[in-house]
Amino acid sequence: LRLEPERGALAACAELLADGLVSVPGASLDLLRDLDRAGPYGAGNPEPLFLVPDMLVAYADVVGAGHVKLRLTTRDGGSLGAIAFRAADSELGQGLLKSRGKILHAAGKLKRDDYGGTPKVQLYLEDAALAGA
Repeated sequence: LRLEPERGALAACAELLADGLVSVPGASLDLLRDLDRAGPYGAGNPEPLFLVPDMLVAYADVVGAGHVKLRLTTRDGGSLGAIAFRAADSELGQGLLKSRGKILHAAGKLKRDDYGGTPKVQLYLEDAALAGA
């Protein structure tokens, strides 16, 4: 992805090869358990990268040491937390912060998040592009 300086938004600039497409209901703790059984992950067995398409950026802000935290929602009210680590000063992070209220396709790794005491699935963002870009 790259930031388009004249528009200040995310735009696709290259293809991204993902291992699968997942919906918000499909990004479940059950899926994470299945993925854990496919491990261990490493050089010969990379962790799968998932595409989560057509997500509204309901929230995006900088947290911690330059991380960009997002709340991605679907048209039917489903939501998925996402985070782009150490991305606040990168083109991706700046593009994400300027994408509040816009629809994007997100790509990343699904991880378990136990913060707050309730286990849930979070997307560790590696890339994103505005839908229709």
